[in-house]
Amino acid sequence: MDPNILHSVYFGINMDDMIHTTGDHELNGMAKGINTWTDWHLIPSSRPEIVTPEVYTNYVDLPAAHGKVDLSEYLTGYPVYKNRSGSLEFYPANGYGFWAERYNQITNFLHGKKLFMVLYDEPEYFYTGRFKVERYESDGQTNWSTVPINYELDPFKFLLPRTSLDQYWDRYLFEDIHGYRYMENVASGQSFKLQGYVNGFMMDGLISDDSTFPASMTISLNNGSQTMTVSRANKNARTVHTGSIGPVVQPNNTISVSGTGLVNLVCWGGHL
Repeated sequence: MDPNILHSVYFGINMDDMIHTTGDHELNGMAKGINTWTDWHLIPSSRPEIVTPEVYTNYVDLPAAHGKVDLSEYLTGYPVYKNRSGSLEFYPANGYGFWAERYNQITNFLHGKKLFMVLYDEPEYFYTGRFKVERYESDGQTNWSTVPINYELDPFKFLLPRTSLDQYWDRYLFEDIHGYRYMENVASGQSFKLQGYVNGFMMDGLISDDSTFPASMTISLNNGSQTMTVSRANKNARTVHTGSIGPVVQPNNTISVSGTGLVNLVCWGGHL
């Protein structure tokens, strides 16, 4: 393994860009996305870390009372968070061709774009947000220049989807504070209500082994506001996804299923 890939960052335009076609979600599994080292030869100035989101607060001063009254959760009953705003700084490594060409590639791909992002040091999760490359800095004193990549990310991060129901049933995921909701063997024509998570939720669909094959199912959220199609050629084939559902922030949602076969649905909440 190239040691320079440690602490690198993956970017992708679509969810599928962040997921290896074999369904692996290990450190080398996100092969389809742009990687800051393998594609651009950028070395982070420090371990990339994403800042926590700031909470919205509302404190009110009342006459003849000690302290302030905290009304931050008065309307919602739970904390509400702002976006994550910060910056990741990189050094462009020398000896990899004309730097201006690489810089053009970086700005063309990142600047002003809303993308998915996965940290090499945190390979189970993805972030979503908008990125900005403000400048290419050089102090004139050393051979190192710096490229800051600013980010404005959604407050919550989410676990990357899996490619089989079994992959959701492991020790790591059961220890997580945000449990999964399972809806197994959902047939075509079914429609049901789904209460949202306070921090939003993602949904994944997997063709059930109890289906007749070939199977193809379409999952629709809130009268088609988002749709996802999943298909599977036979019992030994993996589920193939087209599109995705989430993140969803509405408190009440309607899920409708159509197609041929049976589908297992899994949804889960976001994380700080």
